[in-house]
Amino acid sequence: MMKQFILIIFFVISFNKIISQIPADNIESAVYISLSRIDGNILTKYDGTGFFYQDSLHTYLITAHHVLYDSLGKLKSAIGSVNFYDKNSDSKTPDKITLDLSFLESEKKIKYKSNYDIVAIELGDSKKLDSINGIAFNKYVHHFGKLNLMVCSPKLIKRFKDISIGNDVFIIGYPTSVTQGKTPIYDFNRPLLRKGAVAGKDVFQTKIIVDCFANKGNSGGPVIYKSQTEVMVSNYSLIGIVVAVNIYGNSNTGYSIVEPIDKILEVIYSK
Repeated sequence: MMKQFILIIFFVISFNKIISQIPADNIESAVYISLSRIDGNILTKYDGTGFFYQDSLHTYLITAHHVLYDSLGKLKSAIGSVNFYDKNSDSKTPDKITLDLSFLESEKKIKYKSNYDIVAIELGDSKKLDSINGIAFNKYVHHFGKLNLMVCSPKLIKRFKDISIGNDVFIIGYPTSVTQGKTPIYDFNRPLLRKGAVAGKDVFQTKIIVDCFANKGNSGGPVIYKSQTEVMVSNYSLIGIVVAVNIYGNSNTGYSIVEPIDKILEVIYSK
């Protein structure tokens, strides 16, 4: 009887580990990026998703290049807005920063490479005495209220070579297209999660293909990878950002294209 009791306790503890969910910090790490431009009497709005990355020197906003730039390589707007939630996932009001993108570009604080759909904006220096939440913001980054940024650090990433096909992934972002022309049934000011799997790796172009639906608004959003660090214990790592979906005819096939963290780091540390 005692052996059976011990076995049941072990099974319950193990089962709790198996069904452990993706940490809330991963979900709240996605930020909403919005831009707008007026041409004559026409107002055009653009949006996408991104995340904050912080190393020992700087803090960056990472997103897809096409979220900020048009097909001619010009900024879609001189001003950008970033909304996000802090580490208190129960917060009802998002924090906000505004970016003077044209000035940040002129000061070479916006980094990108022509053949990567990635952009990294240097927001400020990390961990200075005059900082807010460990960041001394650039003068072209305007913050409102007390900020408590959810940042991704180098210890929370996984490189392209370490990614295994078949493992679970989660796309996190703001798929605003699902609300167009409809009455919202959810607070789409908060990020949504989609679950899928690594479908393949393009070693020639260094891209990841995931079997996971993405919609307009997901571009630039973080992709979280689930792996087993030990028996029945899960580990979650950031592996890249969503940059495109695969379209067949007029339909979304459900396959999404991911630029890996390796390329993001290459952009960040390019001169």
